[in-house]
Amino acid sequence: MKVQWDNKVGLPETGSVAIWLHHFLYLRAKPVEPKEMYDQLADHFGLDTRQRHAMRHTTSEPAWHNRVQTAREHLRKLGYLDGSQFGLWSLTPDGIAAAKKQEPRLSESISDL
Repeated sequence: MKVQWDNKVGLPETGSVAIWLHHFLYLRAKPVEPKEMYDQLADHFGLDTRQRHAMRHTTSEPAWHNRVQTAREHLRKLGYLDGSQFGLWSLTPDGIAAAKKQEPRLSESISDL
């Protein structure tokens, strides 16, 4: 089902997605494929079929995937994501340490997204 993205689909804020992406990657403790995270996060936020499949105007990518990718990029810029394995997401030692102590800096820096 392809639904055109119209900015009224009601996706969660990027900051919230980043916080939960960080948390779920920590709980997994092993590299995961992006699709697993798209689905787990969508389930967590209670997204319906329309929200999961709404397409962006500028690409053929679902808006939800783009939202998660933006959250992932923010975590990468913070040094929390390991990019050494193509197509797999995992936390760096700094990302693990931040998750262990629920670092306030993550929440504060992401809340501005």
